[in-house]
Amino acid sequence: MNDDLLISDDRDTMGRFLKKTKEQSVASFISRIEKTESCWLWKGCLDKNGYGLAYDQKKGNTGLAHRLVYTLLKGHIANGLVLDHLCRNHACVNPEHLEAVTQKENVRRGESYWRNKDVCINGHQYVGTVNKRGARVCRPCANERNREYQRRKEMSNV
Repeated sequence: MNDDLLISDDRDTMGRFLKKTKEQSVASFISRIEKTESCWLWKGCLDKNGYGLAYDQKKGNTGLAHRLVYTLLKGHIANGLVLDHLCRNHACVNPEHLEAVTQKENVRRGESYWRNKDVCINGHQYVGTVNKRGARVCRPCANERNREYQRRKEMSNV
């Protein structure tokens, strides 16, 4: 096989991968990036969470576009680290908007549905009480659960 020919993520009308030169593959990859004032938006395929997907020719499988761009332009991502989108735009592949951090740090920095809620499922305001595991606790609901537990405990002792 000719080393200059690579399998690309482009397909013919029958769904077969087209062979392209390395230069054509790079140009095809770059054509899927739309540079805005701040972000570089991936215009290729996106996954269900909005992250760009691209064919990684070295590994021979589909990978996350922001990881491919980061690796190409900034270098290797150390084991145990993930890329945090500092701009909070999952489709962004701008390496200046990506930082290699631990998964724990990425989750801590992220926008969480539960962290942003200010009322519990029963409509009580969260007052800021946190349990041993770091989760928020609704004090009125916790008190009600405790009273119900005590009632059941007394009934079983009778």
